[in-house]
Amino acid sequence: MSRHSQNSMFRRIAFTAAFIFLLTLVWHKDRVTHHIRHQLSLKEQMLDIDLPDLSLDDYLPCNDLPGASDVLVIVKTGFNVARKRLPMHMETTYRCIPNLYIYSDAEDTIGDHKIHDCLADIDPKIVAKSDDFRFYRKIKEAQQTLLSNTTAQSLTDLLSSKDDADDAWRLDKWKNIPLLLKAYQHKPDAKWYLFLDGDTYPVWSNILHWLSRKNHNKRSYLGCQAWIGDTVFGHGGSGYILSSAAMTAAIEVLQKDVQKYYRIPDRECCGDVALSIFLTQSINLNLTASWPVMQGETPESLDYTQEKWCKTAGSYHHVDPDEVDALWRFEQHWIRWNHDQQRLGKANGLAPPILHRDVFDFFVKPLLQRPITEWDNDSRDRVFKGQKETNDVEHHGNNDDDEEEEEDGEEKEETIHYWRDEEKVAHTSFAACRKACELDLKCLGYSYIPGECRLGYVIRLGARAKEDRERMRSGWMTERIDEVRRSWDPCEDD
Repeated sequence: MSRHSQNSMFRRIAFTAAFIFLLTLVWHKDRVTHHIRHQLSLKEQMLDIDLPDLSLDDYLPCNDLPGASDVLVIVKTGFNVARKRLPMHMETTYRCIPNLYIYSDAEDTIGDHKIHDCLADIDPKIVAKSDDFRFYRKIKEAQQTLLSNTTAQSLTDLLSSKDDADDAWRLDKWKNIPLLLKAYQHKPDAKWYLFLDGDTYPVWSNILHWLSRKNHNKRSYLGCQAWIGDTVFGHGGSGYILSSAAMTAAIEVLQKDVQKYYRIPDRECCGDVALSIFLTQSINLNLTASWPVMQGETPESLDYTQEKWCKTAGSYHHVDPDEVDALWRFEQHWIRWNHDQQRLGKANGLAPPILHRDVFDFFVKPLLQRPITEWDNDSRDRVFKGQKETNDVEHHGNNDDDEEEEEDGEEKEETIHYWRDEEKVAHTSFAACRKACELDLKCLGYSYIPGECRLGYVIRLGARAKEDRERMRSGWMTERIDEVRRSWDPCEDD
């Protein structure tokens, strides 16, 4: 999904500034993360500060990670988004992965990477007649146009309309099952097969650490659990993993009637759903829920709760190129620090995993120290709107439950509260909204827009406010957050 350009700019500033904090760490002798010196003001964080350019190093800290050669990584993308999403990965993330192949809906080359067409083996009758393949047919037609007309626009320009984007999304669901066979053909002796989207950041060192504790000879399908109806599946944007035992069994069935199984997406909404159905029906393999290791948020949109705090951070989804760069640099310095500890005889084996707590400390906490204008921290647990007293305050539960209720078309029940005086005027000003947050001991963040005050019970940075809410301002109860954080520590190695 596209993002507001200002949001992207702010995240770039935020992540760059956060990485400066990483370079000014006071290292605890037994752990990588204990103290951050907050030396830069928000204004100073916006300066263009030079950082060590790891992308130019001949040797990278991630080059010698144990177990890397045993994992095959398949990246799924689309022609309409590949040149936006992949170049930064190619400069950073993908340089760490020895066995990596990229598949799309069109043959292409970006930099030194060959992009393969994963739909070439689909039944030609489906390709010719299915509405889902409209974009695929357009690609083929546009390629012919370019071959016959040297003055024509580029292929990207010929396929850049809103309708093309919608058609590309419909086509995408047909890729997941064919990619099983493509992956196995590339490396039948792999112990693990990791499938990613082009806008997914895999915390590579963490994934290897996590998989080192699992048995690849056991049939395993690992991923962030999601539901559509009664179907449980591994969310594709978060990344999902198959063990060698699972892949071998699936390929044995798939090869008996490839076109039969390639047609499963025709009656499903999404490729990751179709894949889960295939694995269940063909080899009776169900998903092993792996959230919050594999998960679909970004560091700024993730709600930091005790359930996630001490868990390994395995993946982030919907990351833009600037976030990819910042996360990769952070991960390289993390690995390098552990290498230095090993050289000094203070550590052995794999680097300790990066936990969600650590990502919070480096990238999120420095930005919670003062209110931010034109910002929405997604506070949603209480909403003061200044209407009638009986429904001035609407109570919202955790977002997952609310979203399910809204999708089912059910109305949420109103909860009538007996107000304090301060809550009756919470919607009148930013200061009054903060006061309401102070009075609610569960409140960790708040946001205000004229006529509305929102309180949140989870720690979340959020994002640039949408255009219709540009006057929104957000703040956080930093001392309260620090108290909550201390209550969740220490973390044992996950």
